Amino acid sequence: NHPTSVETIEVESQVWDLLSKARVVGVTYNQSDDRADSLAGGQFVLEQNLPGALNVFVQRGLLNASGTDLLDMSCPDARDGFPVVLLKVGDGTRARLDGSCVVVEGIVGADIQRVVDRILFGLAGVMPRGG
Repeated sequence: NHPTSVETIEVESQVWDLLSKARVVGVTYNQSDDRADSLAGGQFVLEQNLPGALNVFVQRGLLNASGTDLLDMSCPDARDGFPVVLLKVGDGTRARLDGSCVVVEGIVGADIQRVVDRILFGLAGVMPRGG
């Protein structure tokens, strides 16, 4: 996505602070969701780009990781110093904070990637972070 195509996506101002202070970030989604491919794509893009943007380690997880080598990870696992990014299909296209959990929502699967790109562009200084 081009920065101008995602600049209007809402990212709560606390999201920037939480991610900027982290050294390890968990990224998770529900593999049983009908749009799990889009969610997994968002997880992959964050895993590949957050370390360069923030100098952090990304820990991949799943909401229900049984049968996989990944960790069970959800918003209740988030804490100071270890925010969790939950990728999900929701009723809006935005990134919001729920405690120490960053909830990345998209109405359709492609919206997840748009929000992920908005976060990465803001962290990299390509566009203002805003709020």
